[in-house]
Amino acid sequence: MNNNDQNNKKNSSNDAVEWVLIIIAFAVFWPVGLALLIRKLKDYYNEYQSGKKNSASFVRSINRPDTAPRTTSSRIAAREGVPVEQIKPTPAKKDRKSMESVLPTVLLILGAILFFIGAANLTDFFSALSGGTVRSAIVELVQSLFYLAGGGVSLFFRGKITRKRRRKKQYLSIIGERSVVRISEIAEQTGYTERMIKDDLGEMIEDGAFGENAFIDIGLDSLVRSYDDAENERQRRYAADKAAETANAPKSRYNSILDELQNLNDSIEDVPISEKIDRIQTVTAKIFNVVEEKPEKVSEIRKFMDYYLPTTLKLLRSYATLESQGIEGDNINSAKGDIGRILDTLSHGFEQQLDQLFKADALDISSDIDVLESMMEQDGLAGENPFGQQMGGH
Repeated sequence: MNNNDQNNKKNSSNDAVEWVLIIIAFAVFWPVGLALLIRKLKDYYNEYQSGKKNSASFVRSINRPDTAPRTTSSRIAAREGVPVEQIKPTPAKKDRKSMESVLPTVLLILGAILFFIGAANLTDFFSALSGGTVRSAIVELVQSLFYLAGGGVSLFFRGKITRKRRRKKQYLSIIGERSVVRISEIAEQTGYTERMIKDDLGEMIEDGAFGENAFIDIGLDSLVRSYDDAENERQRRYAADKAAETANAPKSRYNSILDELQNLNDSIEDVPISEKIDRIQTVTAKIFNVVEEKPEKVSEIRKFMDYYLPTTLKLLRSYATLESQGIEGDNINSAKGDIGRILDTLSHGFEQQLDQLFKADALDISSDIDVLESMMEQDGLAGENPFGQQMGGH
């Protein structure tokens, strides 16, 4: 048995003795029992706050591997960039798991005893009050209230510890054997606040529930079991974000262009012009579909995207503006006529752009056919109905 186990066992024994003394003190002379209870609960609160501070050391963003010896103090030091020798060893903490499993039962028994004594004192209070001894009745009432308050405090702390135990079981069920788990995912599944979850996980990390190298990475907003797991997850998310950005950026631009073509078409009332826009819009959508299916062809439509399409949109905006004036002036009619003529040229050009995208495919098809015909000639299968003999044999 190591020193920590000996200290934990000793602390647990001292704990049990202190609670027995508190119960006895309440039974013999309640003010002493109440004072001991308050002191005991204050010790637990101070320990809880100390645990939260230590647990917070595991909530940070790590920029380098943890190479220090695997002890609580040295792991905290390594993650703060402080030499290990500058960190004083922390006193052995009480076994939190033992406390969380035993203490609720002790508090339940204590609370029940205090409520029972408080109820008994209330009976004495009414008896003294009915007997006319006001001073005695007041004393009994004060005692009763103190006992009931002590019972309420005991049950309150019991509920707090029990709820925390329940939360930690939920976390373990959600996390399982995974190396990286988002805090937001745990919050979504449990309904608890992320701050509460981080505090609880900090305690669990300190207790070794997830291994000796676990910590909460701020940048990832996740519980990770080791530095390597954090780095792997960071690289995975970066790659996923870049892939999504690469995939969505062109598609978003394509949709934006098609939407503007549709909006301009809806705003223009001239039917022949609208029909030309329909043709341009249809061919443009087909071009976008081709490069979405084969992203390697994007380079082939760079000039189309950087010049021809923007210029076409500019001309259509101008036409919509001219048409909205509602007059038939020479300049307006001339400009509209020029735009109408160039739309025919653009429509034909867009069709040629679409055709050019299949140039490589046409060459591949032609090459495949040439090879196929050559092989058939070599095998004597190039005559009329070369498979007829075999077919007729069936």
